[in-house]
Amino acid sequence: MKLINTEINYTDKTLIKWDDKFLIGIPVIDEQHKKLIQLCEDFYQALMAGKEKTDWQDSLTAALKNCVDYVRFHFSSEEKLMLACGFEFYSQHKIQHEDFIRKVLELSSSSNSWNYKSAMEFVFFLYNWILTHIGHTDRLYVNQLKEYILKQNQK
Repeated sequence: MKLINTEINYTDKTLIKWDDKFLIGIPVIDEQHKKLIQLCEDFYQALMAGKEKTDWQDSLTAALKNCVDYVRFHFSSEEKLMLACGFEFYSQHKIQHEDFIRKVLELSSSSNSWNYKSAMEFVFFLYNWILTHIGHTDRLYVNQLKEYILKQNQK
């Protein structure tokens, strides 16, 4: 399943919108993924709206903070579920989360000196990472978590 549009340009009016092909079948995670995708789109829209203005940096900073805060919340939720169901690749998945957060913080620490192109490259980094993570990595724990949830509901 192809989830990533590799033919994006800097003039697209919409970067990404939720599509049911992103569903993994675990409602709490699906809702969080919807929010992540919306945050990525909001970030993109903040850049598109500000590209003709000199104050686009302010909207970028606010969108970036919202994104980082929510990603941390989502990762924490996801990791708790993986631990609860005994997901065998939890450690590797958690490392991917930590690496992503570290990379985002590293890149965003210099956001006050970004030009418009740098900011747009960052939003495409977020876009690609989120879709790859939802489209592949998160699907690795789905069956095990669904079995766990089913067992919990039978108790």
